[in-house]
Amino acid sequence: RDFQEHLKVIYQGFTSVSSYPGRRSRILSFGGWLTLRGQAMPEESSTRLFREAFALGREIRVDETSHYRHMELAWPEFLVSLGALQRLQPDYDPEFFADSLSVFFQTLIPLSDSLLAGNPATAGRKVGNSKDQA
Repeated sequence: RDFQEHLKVIYQGFTSVSSYPGRRSRILSFGGWLTLRGQAMPEESSTRLFREAFALGREIRVDETSHYRHMELAWPEFLVSLGALQRLQPDYDPEFFADSLSVFFQTLIPLSDSLLAGNPATAGRKVGNSKDQA
């Protein structure tokens, strides 16, 4: 919950990247997911983990054959994919899964802030914990 707003900003920020025809700014495409990889983990030379996490996070529907939904992530699927990304790490330890997620989400905060700064509608806005603002 501490990182929900940051993750939402990142999700919304990448929905317009490499989107499929007629689906712009509605849902995160596979291309947007890979672009996120490039900005969130530039030191990662391979896209293998991101591709596998995308596949693990996707809800499988066998009747989807006539549109691009099978190559997109909805918000809940995005969250599952982020968790899968940490689960697929070579140094994964189940006892420290929550800690590894927290550390990973901490590394995404600057990306969230840069997305907010780059959007004219949200420029100057900061994501904060609602408890801190009360």
